[in-house]
Amino acid sequence: MKFSAATALGLASVVAAGLFDDSTEELKLDMDDVPMSCKTICNPVATLSKQCDVDLGLGKGKDEDLLHNQCVCTNNSFKVGQIAAECADCMHQHVKAKRSLGNHDDDDDIDSDDVKDIDRLISGCGFSSTHYNPTMAAAAATITVDATAPSHKDQLTTTIKGTHNAAAPTAIPGYMYAGAAAAAAAAAAML
Repeated sequence: MKFSAATALGLASVVAAGLFDDSTEELKLDMDDVPMSCKTICNPVATLSKQCDVDLGLGKGKDEDLLHNQCVCTNNSFKVGQIAAECADCMHQHVKAKRSLGNHDDDDDIDSDDVKDIDRLISGCGFSSTHYNPTMAAAAATITVDATAPSHKDQLTTTIKGTHNAAAPTAIPGYMYAGAAAAAAAAAAML
């Protein structure tokens, strides 16, 4: 395998961007973006997002986003990773269905923008993807979400930026949420 100077420089800039990126993105799910048939499976994740909403009284900022992400990604009141992944796959199935119909003019239709938040949450928390099982909706309906939003920046114990924790997920039908290992393998295959 031969590396050209341009390839090496390109890889170095990608790595450097990840190392020096100080951006933070709040990992959340808004039920307004969830199609009706996915609301039951997605509700626990949206409820958790609301319960983890942090207000330090200083306006929206990096510390609030980091604390929110920690609260969401490390919560253990239910199987957050599994339910979030089921929610994401349910939503992606509806993106595919709407695109195959060719009708994108209705604001009630779910489109790729609507799945970006759940994709970011899956990727940012490092959750694995799964296939949606409709029978899980009944179990999700019985979930009691228990989370207390952090109230001080000293409560930050884990840095979950919500960006660059894994490869950026895609909302393109047919693609799954690529983790860092899959992204590295894909990059190596291109060389």
